[in-house]
Amino acid sequence: MNIHRYIVSAIQHLLMLHLSTDLGLEPTAASLVTSLVFAASLVSKVAFGVALDSRHRRPASLGAALLLVVGCALTLRLGFAHAGALSLAMAHGSHC
Repeated sequence: MNIHRYIVSAIQHLLMLHLSTDLGLEPTAASLVTSLVFAASLVSKVAFGVALDSRHRRPASLGAALLLVVGCALTLRLGFAHAGALSLAMAHGSHC
């Protein structure tokens, strides 16, 4: 079972809501961004599928894992708490 499928699916399913509600994008702009993300996902699934079936399986796997980590990190926001401690929260459009 691939855990990355669940992570990517969860992010993709909530993307439209996040873009329109949290970031304040108009529905047409949020739809365009969501469509671009789905198109990039489709192209990358085919490309990585071909790469994983070739003799370059290990670099392709590492590249896919790196992209997953970067993509998940983009949904987080790092900041400093009151005492100077590092805090980690979900990124959204409102300010704390």
